Amino acid sequence: MSAVHEFIPSKYVDPRRSPPWITPTILHHIRKKVTARKRFLSRGTDYLKAKFNKLRAEVKKMIQNSRESFFSSLGNTIQINPKRFWSVFKIKSSSGNIPNSVTRSDTNNPGTRLHANTPHDIATMFNEYFHSVYTCFSDQPPPSQSGSSSPLSSISSIDLSLEEVYQALLNLDPSKAHGPDGFPSRILKECALQLAPSLHYLFSKSLRLSQVPTEWKLANIIPLLKKGNKDHVENYRPISLLCIISKTLERCVLNHLSHRIQSNIHSAQYGFVNGRSSTAQLLSILNTIGKNLDQGLQTDVVFMDICKAFDSVDHSILLQKLHDFGFSGSLLLWFQNYLSGRFQRVTVHGATSTSLPITSGVPQGSLLGPFLFSVYINDLPNNISTSTGVGLFADDTKLYRCVQNPCDALVLQDDIQGLLCWSIENRLRFNQSKCKVLSITRKKSPLIYPYKLDNDQLLVSNAQVDLGITISPKLLWNDQ
Repeated sequence: MSAVHEFIPSKYVDPRRSPPWITPTILHHIRKKVTARKRFLSRGTDYLKAKFNKLRAEVKKMIQNSRESFFSSLGNTIQINPKRFWSVFKIKSSSGNIPNSVTRSDTNNPGTRLHANTPHDIATMFNEYFHSVYTCFSDQPPPSQSGSSSPLSSISSIDLSLEEVYQALLNLDPSKAHGPDGFPSRILKECALQLAPSLHYLFSKSLRLSQVPTEWKLANIIPLLKKGNKDHVENYRPISLLCIISKTLERCVLNHLSHRIQSNIHSAQYGFVNGRSSTAQLLSILNTIGKNLDQGLQTDVVFMDICKAFDSVDHSILLQKLHDFGFSGSLLLWFQNYLSGRFQRVTVHGATSTSLPITSGVPQGSLLGPFLFSVYINDLPNNISTSTGVGLFADDTKLYRCVQNPCDALVLQDDIQGLLCWSIENRLRFNQSKCKVLSITRKKSPLIYPYKLDNDQLLVSNAQVDLGITISPKLLWNDQ
């Protein structure tokens, strides 16, 4: 970075604060209005008052017309420039900066809240809250590579070419924010020809020695408000910024492994798989349910919610599953090193918290994270009877079965128990309050069965939102 600061000139650009529909003409009239107001306040004549009121009304009308015109033409923008289209909604939904004082519930004293008022204390409170989702599993040795063989062909190393690294640099998005190292993606992209040989050497050495530089394992966390009170840290989600160079290495690794992984991902998984999507899953499942309805049959759907699934992955179990996928040798050891020794910190109001260890989960904001989670959850459908349908979209899980009699309901109940056993074995936990049952039928007297998860009865839903679509008990579409 010292070379960047020394040889690449930079300047501070004040970000535009006005909405995109505020044109230069409108800004000119706003300045005229401000000037007229100052003159009226200093002299107080009726003429200046009337002039100010006239300009104020004109500016208000101009802004209204410009805003309406902007949004009426915005729909055509999504095909040509989708980034601009969505940036407008980012402007509209922006909740401003993090307040100068935030609070968090005190886990040691229920009903009370802890307060933070200085930038450093605020950053620390956010970091401690985001860190609380991780699980500290007992240290375990890497998976044994002897005595058990993978049904898949083994892959023990990756050899990167200089051209691969060069192309990965060219494909970087220069608008992406930089990570803790402060190295901008724009420089990496525009200097790809010059930097590719050095990075190729670093990447190859990392894979050969099964070592990931410590600096590449640090994440900068940006708190982003979800909804609710801005003073409560519980209402924020963490956005993780990683080093662009480390993500470039991840891209190269992923390019080598994506075919092996995707060709062995269970057919029930529709997330993070080329050629599959949420729409494809919905069409497949709803088609089955629709056929049952046409025959006057009932379909029971169980929607399962895994608590903090991506953050709760046990690294030792994940490494064993990677071994089962055929990963071995230095490549498996590289993944072990990649997952271990990671840290996160939060920066707020110019202050940075101390770094805290990440003891579980797949790295948020990484390119390998979704791929690793797909491997982790891939054997979940194996715990379900073949006559029961299962749908996965990343961690989103649902079971569905045609229920004609109590025996069918009992089979579905056994499948729920199978999911529970799988979650225990894989150290994940279902969120009981978010796991629900929806019976889809047009029968006047449907079969009602008290499905349970770990001896607690599941909630019955009158309508369920699934992958953005509201599904009703009669499969009607009035509530979309």
